Amino acid sequence: MSNLIEKTSVRLDWFSTKVAGMALQQRRIDDILDTIWTIAASPYVQHYTIGYTARAAHDRFKEHRANGRNHLVVLADKLTRVDASRLETTLQFCIRADRRHTNYRKYDPDRRDGPIYPSVGQANPQTASERIHSVYMVWSDRE
Repeated sequence: MSNLIEKTSVRLDWFSTKVAGMALQQRRIDDILDTIWTIAASPYVQHYTIGYTARAAHDRFKEHRANGRNHLVVLADKLTRVDASRLETTLQFCIRADRRHTNYRKYDPDRRDGPIYPSVGQANPQTASERIHSVYMVWSDRE
């Protein structure tokens, strides 16, 4: 089982993400968290969220843009539904681990303290094992 202690001070022994038959390396999770921090630390970022989609990123972005989110970046792609859902949940737990950290403070305040409900949205059950699923970060600029 994976240990997510190094950067997050959170022990998530119960979690193990498999991607292409191999465990998602701790280093890869740390790299994704660093990417989130790099973006969130910008003074131009007001709030952000982490999400999952099986649709094209541009289609998902159009929906977010209609709700005031101006930017989207794919953090990991070509995952199965289970892998994407597990990665999204792991990132959520890591972000919540330290309330003093920029990743927590800039996370959408309406979502950062509530329950984590990974959502597959309108995903087709027939595509669950296909590697078409992505985890993304979407954010809005400061006004």
